[in-house]
Amino acid sequence: MHYKTDALGFPIQPVDDFLKLMERVERAGSTTVEIGASDLEGTPKVVVLDYE
Repeated sequence: MHYKTDALGFPIQPVDDFLKLMERVERAGSTTVEIGASDLEGTPKVVVLDYE
C-alpha cells in the first residue's frame, strides 16, 4: 500500500488515516522487515515501513 509522504506529489491520504481503521498496528522503524512463520500466526497486523 502507498501513503502520502513529502516525497509524493499526487493526492492520496496520509498513513494515519488508514491506521485509525486497523486494530493491530506496528511501526517497523526501518525500510525492511523480516517475516517468519511464527509472525503469520494469530490475528493479522499492519506493519508500517519507513520510507527513504
